[in-house]
Amino acid sequence: MDYKKIILGFLFVIIYALFTACIGEKDDANCKPLGETIQNDLILLSPLQVAYQQGDIINVKLTVPSQNTFFGGVPRNIFAETGATFGVCFLRMYPIDGLFTGNTINLVSGVQVEAPGKYHIPLNFNTGNYEFEANITLNRLGNYKLPSGGNSDQINFIGANQCDFFVIGTSKAGSNANGNIEFVVQ
Repeated sequence: MDYKKIILGFLFVIIYALFTACIGEKDDANCKPLGETIQNDLILLSPLQVAYQQGDIINVKLTVPSQNTFFGGVPRNIFAETGATFGVCFLRMYPIDGLFTGNTINLVSGVQVEAPGKYHIPLNFNTGNYEFEANITLNRLGNYKLPSGGNSDQINFIGANQCDFFVIGTSKAGSNANGNIEFVVQ
């Protein structure tokens, strides 16, 4: 009898069982969102105009109440259910003709992370809202086209164990018939 093979086989089975058990806790296939929804027009750009002058400032604001009825009309509290002190927002404003390209971004509330257009939007415990705000100084001349239709922008609120999460798809208020916000800077 070859004890080395038996011991190695036994160790392999134990390690494999431990490995798959740990992976299963964070495996997306085993994680289901607490709620998914589309809420149009949560992102506001102001002032929203068809033409701006170079140096004008556009304010971009996103507010998501932690306590809301976004998910099927049922009262839910994102923070109470997930413990998430911030949301992760993916703002589609970075194509070559996007708002954040070639302009000065002054974040009032929120933190840019990793990829362009990805922000942490913190929970303001005083208001009970997750809040993102940026002032964009328009330096780049030319035409701008910001996708806004459907759920072009997404916010994820992920709990500590990464299996408790909410997903909100949203759009920018004021989009045209093509589902975009379009303007020119002269």
